[in-house]
Amino acid sequence: MEIKLYKRKEGLFGCSFHSNAPLKGDKFYEDENWLCLFAGDLINDILNWEDILIILNSEKYGEFKKFEGYFAIFALNKCSNELFLISDRRSQFPIFYCITNGRISISTEMSTFCRLNIEKQLNQEWIWEYLFFNFPISSNTFLKDVKRMPPANMLKFDLNTGKFSLEKYSDKFKKGKELLKGDKAIKYASSVFNENFPKYFEGSQTIMHPLSAGVDTRTILSFNQNLNSAMTTPSVSKGVMI
Repeated sequence: MEIKLYKRKEGLFGCSFHSNAPLKGDKFYEDENWLCLFAGDLINDILNWEDILIILNSEKYGEFKKFEGYFAIFALNKCSNELFLISDRRSQFPIFYCITNGRISISTEMSTFCRLNIEKQLNQEWIWEYLFFNFPISSNTFLKDVKRMPPANMLKFDLNTGKFSLEKYSDKFKKGKELLKGDKAIKYASSVFNENFPKYFEGSQTIMHPLSAGVDTRTILSFNQNLNSAMTTPSVSKGVMI
């Protein structure tokens, strides 16, 4: 496990990750103008901070829709003192944020906010959503002032003024008009496992991957028998080398 911490007068930024995670590219980036962190993974692509900074500097935020995968991007512009949060197109990788008294706290884990020295109130709207739909349908969380980033959105926060804006950079994915059935569905699922899943594991010598007893995990691994990389799959009791 690797941990990176950046302490600035504006606050503390940190990330932790497995050094042999499948993601190709650095999880963190810093130069004289930017401080950036990345969480999640990209499909069939190498994380290139230059591409991300070109989008931010040119303000052509719609270009973020070309990134395939699940991710959370945090970017601090040291010159303008503006913080950018970018969610993936499905908001599959969560970004939680809390804006109070002109300050912002951000994390990919809700547990972070339970430890912060902020006022904590149970969000009744979240309770009604959860009871009625069995899951929240909005940006609400169980803490009143903590929100979850919507899919395909970018939040820009001015650390000088405390003002912020939330901007959609792409439309949401929509369900297809006709769902596949029978042999067509099986054939398509097989192509996904054969063609898409191996792309997560390309370019790494060793990979750490959690292994459960579920049929889903065994199925995924069965379609990756020809991987050239060694894979460590830790379980509750022991690690298995494949």
